[in-house]
Amino acid sequence: MCPDVRGLHPFYKRLVLRIASAGIVAVAIDYYRRTAGLTGRDDTFEFRPHVQRLTAKHFYTDARVALDYLKAHSGTVRGGSFLLGFSTGGSLSLYTGSGEMGLAGVIVFYPVLSRTLDDRKGTVLASAERIKVPVLGLFRSDDPLVPVGQVQQLDEQLDKAAIHHVMMTYPGVSHNFFDRKAAEFAKESADAWERTLDFVTEQDQMVP
Repeated sequence: MCPDVRGLHPFYKRLVLRIASAGIVAVAIDYYRRTAGLTGRDDTFEFRPHVQRLTAKHFYTDARVALDYLKAHSGTVRGGSFLLGFSTGGSLSLYTGSGEMGLAGVIVFYPVLSRTLDDRKGTVLASAERIKVPVLGLFRSDDPLVPVGQVQQLDEQLDKAAIHHVMMTYPGVSHNFFDRKAAEFAKESADAWERTLDFVTEQDQMVP
């Protein structure tokens, strides 16, 4: 799992346990361990200086280590490996979907598509034409950070690439409706959670 810009906030620790309770082996990536050590990531954590030092190269390394860890500790659990990302983590997950990591899919909550986090690949949206795995995208329908036109472009690029994908938009919610605003948008968050589990189940059925 790939957290938002706050890093390994307690919300994501709780979410890992929630995923595990659904019968899915999960681990969360700590983006800032190189620069912040093993300090806490609660609401007092000043993440901004560490964001500036986060690189795509480091993220890909962390993602590969996390995926290897899952494979080594999943035992006889059947199924593929997924990246689940939120905002910044969603952007990084889409980049990773264009690589060779043996993913069964990526699930992204409100990734900012205009960002350039990997200079070799351009913006997240530009890199979408190279995505190789199924995608579930969950967005706010009127998000100023992710204009609806960009979501439509992402949808079109994945169509052209013949990649299975589902784009879901929710009207009237905040950009971070599933994490920071989950209590306020409980109905939409519950729907997004069910869609996430259904997507994993669907793609797992495709794994030999």
